[in-house]
Amino acid sequence: MLKITQTSISNNKNENIQDNEIVLFLTEEVEFENITFARLFDLILINADLLDIVYYKTLGGFKIEDFKEDFYSDPIINELDDVDELQFSWLPDISYEKNDNDTLPILSMIIDLSAKNFNDLEVSYSLTFSSLADFKNKPIFINTNFVLHNKEDMPLIEVRRNMTLYDIIKSILTEITYYGNPASRNIFKEEFIRITQDLDLNENVHTLSFDDLFRNIKDELDNDVRPV
Repeated sequence: MLKITQTSISNNKNENIQDNEIVLFLTEEVEFENITFARLFDLILINADLLDIVYYKTLGGFKIEDFKEDFYSDPIINELDDVDELQFSWLPDISYEKNDNDTLPILSMIIDLSAKNFNDLEVSYSLTFSSLADFKNKPIFINTNFVLHNKEDMPLIEVRRNMTLYDIIKSILTEITYYGNPASRNIFKEEFIRITQDLDLNENVHTLSFDDLFRNIKDELDNDVRPV
């Protein structure tokens, strides 16, 4: 088990791990002790060259370095100002596959980087449209507990599963690259805001398909954007 604090990294033998060595411990389960998102992303930047290789598919051809300027920029006022912390949580997804006369459950796990506000309420908010600067100073926590439900969505059992450092980093990189690099992300955000503001629910609404939207944005950014 790795323990990451604001100033150090140690294993269960109490041995110190250097910041530039975390790629050697990606398969280790991890816990955080009073750290911010900035501390974690700093570690990612320090190890960016090797992590670019490990997470090549997750990054979709982009590089971690592409997000460095976005990370070090000044935070702006946005929806995250009311958020007190960020939390990594498991989102279990059970699907049921028909096999002859039996229905077999298939369990897949997704890590959710969710937010909580000052009232300790879950906030349904995607970080995909946010600058890294907007949440770099937020405390981050790991929630290893989750509930499994049956196909009728009835709770079956509460389970606990630790996360590895690989899981955590993949969750972050998946989230921040959802709309490509910061430039393409901002174009997508502005376009979605424009479309939303232009909607008149009292009139007949002409919808724009995502393929058309993607083509419009891609024309502005050339090849610096990828589909989600």
